[in-house]
Amino acid sequence: MRVGLAHTPALRRALLEAGVRPWTAECQLDAGDILILDPTLDPRALLHVRGLLLPDVEVLVLIGETQGSARTTGWPWRRLRLPRDRDELLGLRTVLPATAVIPIAEHPRPITLRLEVRDSDRGTVGVPDGAPAGRGDPVLDGLRVAFEHTGLPWPHAAALTVRWAPAHQPQDREASLAVAAALLAATGTVPPAALRRYAFVGDVTPDGYLPPLRSMPAVWAAARAAGYRHLVAPAARAAVPRLAVHPIATLADLVPLLRP
Repeated sequence: MRVGLAHTPALRRALLEAGVRPWTAECQLDAGDILILDPTLDPRALLHVRGLLLPDVEVLVLIGETQGSARTTGWPWRRLRLPRDRDELLGLRTVLPATAVIPIAEHPRPITLRLEVRDSDRGTVGVPDGAPAGRGDPVLDGLRVAFEHTGLPWPHAAALTVRWAPAHQPQDREASLAVAAALLAATGTVPPAALRRYAFVGDVTPDGYLPPLRSMPAVWAAARAAGYRHLVAPAARAAVPRLAVHPIATLADLVPLLRP
């Protein structure tokens, strides 16, 4: 669901033309929803938005052509500028967050990914943040093969972009399990809200299997230190204080785990 909070008439018209639902007191935001804001609003208005759990909900600031950058001071979220970003506003369907635990400077660290799903005629499949158009994302390319091999639905009628925070493209394929979880939510195979409960670590091979990992105690410690209580990993069941480790062997094993 895409919901807009707009104050100026021009931005209200832009949201209406893009098919964005106007916010009302009855709106309940859920994981994967998008909230689009008018920067002229008082930030305290967000206190009245039900279900605004960050980072579950993607927040975008919509800037009209007559609004200067000074108007967005205090709004830390990504900006869309009209009319330049009109296609982005029209085509963006949902943004799904997930957390991967990967080595950074030889130490496992949790990083957040956001899978952006657009109409297929308004984006390029597999283009990571900052990459030139036409260059595929190797993680998405590999997962497409694994999904087809496993028989899981792939969002074929969509353009996909993976953005990472910190803003870099991980070289380690141990992040691919987290991307796979977001893709399952994108097709409705699992509920998006399930993603918030888990951190993920693992490399999904083209045949859908997950090879065993090394240095699992360090991964457990990193997930626990970040406040996660559930970790999905290709590992034997382990007794870890204050952390439930959910071992899986294949991509298909994610589905019953993430379903309620």
